[in-house]
Amino acid sequence: MLFRAFSVYIELVISMSRFEIYADGLHIGWSDFEHGDPPMGVAYGRFFPVVGYSAIQMKVIAETGSGKTSYYFQVKTPNQLWIEAIGVSISDYSQEVGAEGIEISVVGISNPPYDLLFQGHVEAYERSFQQGG
Repeated sequence: MLFRAFSVYIELVISMSRFEIYADGLHIGWSDFEHGDPPMGVAYGRFFPVVGYSAIQMKVIAETGSGKTSYYFQVKTPNQLWIEAIGVSISDYSQEVGAEGIEISVVGISNPPYDLLFQGHVEAYERSFQQGG
């Protein structure tokens, strides 16, 4: 029975693509984390804000590029698992380039395992060696 439960867990993790983002417990948006660096345990992508983001956006904009943040960002999977990582950051350049200019990065992902969360990133990375590049 344990194997069956673990198999269901793996299927749930692999099938997800929309990750919810929180700042100090406030839901502020989501991302698909469409890019990644598997060996480094890094995932990043466009950040799509929701209403809660407006409460912190100006401070995030001011801190973008400074290497510091006033907020504790967290990422949750659709099946309610918190991603354990070294850090999460948001860079907001929306004033210069529009809504497409907000990016989120998660560095040092350790749990759930990176390959279960971002199977596509891992496969693309492995293919790059098969294609000589």
